[in-house]
Amino acid sequence: MSTELADEPLFRDAHRSLVDSADRPLFIPRYRLYGGDLFPRLPPLYLRACRFFASPLIDRTATLDDGIGYRILEPLTATTPGPASFAERCDARAEALLTRAIASDRRIELLWSGGIDSSSALVALLRAAERHDALERLRVVLTEGSKAEFPSLFEGLITPRLAWRQFEPPLYQELDPGCITVTGEHGDQLFGSDKLAEPMAEGYAFAPWGDTLPRLIASRLPNEREPEALIRYLEPQLAKAPRPLVSLWDLLWWLNYSLKWQYVALRLLCNASAEGVSPFRLEGNLVNFFSTPAFQAWALHPHEMKVRADWASYKYPAKAYIHAYHADAVYQEQKLKEPSLNQAIRGVGFPFLEALEEGDDE
Repeated sequence: MSTELADEPLFRDAHRSLVDSADRPLFIPRYRLYGGDLFPRLPPLYLRACRFFASPLIDRTATLDDGIGYRILEPLTATTPGPASFAERCDARAEALLTRAIASDRRIELLWSGGIDSSSALVALLRAAERHDALERLRVVLTEGSKAEFPSLFEGLITPRLAWRQFEPPLYQELDPGCITVTGEHGDQLFGSDKLAEPMAEGYAFAPWGDTLPRLIASRLPNEREPEALIRYLEPQLAKAPRPLVSLWDLLWWLNYSLKWQYVALRLLCNASAEGVSPFRLEGNLVNFFSTPAFQAWALHPHEMKVRADWASYKYPAKAYIHAYHADAVYQEQKLKEPSLNQAIRGVGFPFLEALEEGDDE
């Protein structure tokens, strides 16, 4: 995520969408797509693609006809993975954030769910804070569910060493614009997609996508009568991928990385803002840990760098990074992706809180 965005004001309008100062759309909540004022004039194939991913889609390649004309905050550019490891990029990101917090005399508040992404960010920030003798700059924001998801890390690292505060969902009302709030967002976009859990379990995640995507569409959209039309709609965008898309894993990673990045980047910011100018700035006081160009370049590595033979090995570089600092063999070997964000972000009585619905936690 470009640091230039930290200076750009964003606005939430009366429709609960985010726009820039020229009123160009950046983020539109899903209820406007699936039943609101926009629904009648959006391309049917775009809406079907959104339903497949259970999310509004914002194409960073600007190829798909979405009927909206989003302004793309981070267009995809040619890049290469580079030699730096996932761990090295975590350390560099945390070092930069801690240095900024010290220079601006602010505290970092990490939103910790207990999941793999936010736990990787926590370990990285804790390591940086130790190097700077600045543990007081870091506070962990968590729920009861966070503690249950990774109890040994809470009891072994957070409780004895760090300031922390617990909240009851929804999360939006807990954010402090005076701090640098850090999330674990974009981890899923780097590694793959939670839509791969079923193909991994049934043994077709690494088969050619042309043979397997119709099967997955039929599973996720049982009323879809023309899966071939949806695939044809996506094909020009698939051609923009920076490396060949061979397997279903390759394909779903690319679609997650290129179509959901901006929605994920903005969903928390949108809901934390009232109508009018937002008090939050991306890469300013609201930071998605895995959004940097360095992490985006790492995402271009093939799937062998991100998963092994089974779903329990998904995100194994992140789990290895956590384990090297806080050894928990059960978490490393058995931890599965869970709807951690879904549990923390939503609350009773908020039917239109527009971050997630069932089936979307990536």
